[in-house]
Amino acid sequence: MTKYRRESALDKAKAEDLKTVYELQLDREISRAASTSWESRRRSDPSSGSTPTR
Repeated sequence: MTKYRRESALDKAKAEDLKTVYELQLDREISRAASTSWESRRRSDPSSGSTPTR
């Protein structure tokens, strides 16, 4: 019984780690898309003179 509990705890920890990695990758992809969008708007309207806030 203890073996299965330990394996269950390990599986749960692995799932949580994978979820964290997924969320970090998703945040990075969203940031990249937002940056690309900002760059394309800046290039299409150079008179705007706005700078991105970070």
